[in-house]
Amino acid sequence: MKKDYHFRTKRTIDTEARNAEPGWLRTLDHYAVFFAITGLLIFSTLSALSDSFYRRFGISSADVGIGYSDTLSHSWGFTCLIALAAVPVYLPLYFFYVRNQRNKALLEEMERKLEEEEKKIESLRQGLGLGPADEPRKGGKIRRYRIPFLVNVVAVAIYILACGTLLFWNQVDMLATRAIAGKTASPIRLGPFLVLNIFADRVTKIAPVANINASSIPCGTLMYLGISDHAYVLYRKEDKQIIRISVERFVLTTSA
Repeated sequence: MKKDYHFRTKRTIDTEARNAEPGWLRTLDHYAVFFAITGLLIFSTLSALSDSFYRRFGISSADVGIGYSDTLSHSWGFTCLIALAAVPVYLPLYFFYVRNQRNKALLEEMERKLEEEEKKIESLRQGLGLGPADEPRKGGKIRRYRIPFLVNVVAVAIYILACGTLLFWNQVDMLATRAIAGKTASPIRLGPFLVLNIFADRVTKIAPVANINASSIPCGTLMYLGISDHAYVLYRKEDKQIIRISVERFVLTTSA
């Protein structure tokens, strides 16, 4: 009597173990990776836009006290716009997924019926003494195509970077040019959304807290960029220099 031996590879065992897990658990793992990558990309895009602004003054975002949490919390509008713009992009993909699930069920039913017919034909051939078929059906199950998860991640990455670069890069450059000329540059907004919290406010008055030599008070056209290490970060238009003065010794008044 002929025996059939079925060998299971490690890859097959791992696949069976993953399929045995609850569907919601596998979906949760995918979404965790998806949101982690998306958050990193949003932060990278916002950091690149912010640095492109402050680089015009010869400094970086960190030099004016902008950290990781500040970048995300002060530019929440960018994330909202990305989410809203993604709806018309991913809505067709959702309907495609629903249709694909229906087709998957139909294909599985077709495979089951095809296997039953093959068994009947094989039994009939054996009853007639014809032996096995000369050319058995190749390929096994009908192949099903689906969009890999990695493709979705790459698509979102390209989408976020393209939106951030194309929509706001020129606007950031124009704000920097305006600030260098000694004019107030306000944060980027799109309707009610705060897209990017970069600014340069013109200083109208510097008042010392105590009796300080007047020569220690900077003069000229000064632009306030931020606070870092207990010091105001100022840009002077005339000599294009960055000046830092203590927040404990001076009180700053700006046009904003």
